[in-house]
Amino acid sequence: MTLKPNNLTQVYIELCSAEQMLHRASPYSAAYDLRSREELWLSPGETKAIPTGVKMALPPGFELEVRPRSGLSLKSRLRLANSPGTIDADFRGELMIIMENRFCQSEIPQIIAANSLLLERFGPIAEILSLEAYLKTKSADKNITLPEELSSSLVYLDQAGNLWGTEHILAQERVAQALVKSLQEVSFNLVESVAEIGSDRGGGFGHSGRI
Repeated sequence: MTLKPNNLTQVYIELCSAEQMLHRASPYSAAYDLRSREELWLSPGETKAIPTGVKMALPPGFELEVRPRSGLSLKSRLRLANSPGTIDADFRGELMIIMENRFCQSEIPQIIAANSLLLERFGPIAEILSLEAYLKTKSADKNITLPEELSSSLVYLDQAGNLWGTEHILAQERVAQALVKSLQEVSFNLVESVAEIGSDRGGGFGHSGRI
């Protein structure tokens, strides 16, 4: 039996191109995929706002939550910096996904041991430089001098000359999910003590434990 949703909520969108239209991966997916509208790179430790080419007008009483894609989180070191992100009903700008590359070169042995697929994702290490030599190739100040304890640190580069661990995001790649949710309007009432209302489990923040 096929289930059909009734009384669909109307959400108005503006697209920079038809390729940016939001779609669900399957008929029963809860969220809609958001795609990067351009090709870009994120170096290890870098944070960027990924443009989606989507502008949206949500009806009052609704929000859009931006959530990570589980496959991208598993297969890469890309993470949404503010997860879940919130798009309010009165926002009319382009939806931007704040994404960070959590790869850290100092953790290369541990990272590869934990997820050998990253060797395929980033390719071979093509060049090894001292940190000082690397900075002299990238900095406008060619006379840069580092403290002795830093100058001999090693930097690993990939075949494109980027820091090894740089993430390459393709144009039209799915980078996040958008979930439209209705909001509950509330009224805040000032009282002398909330401990006297309902039940109080006691304890402090995180008191409920791990299991």
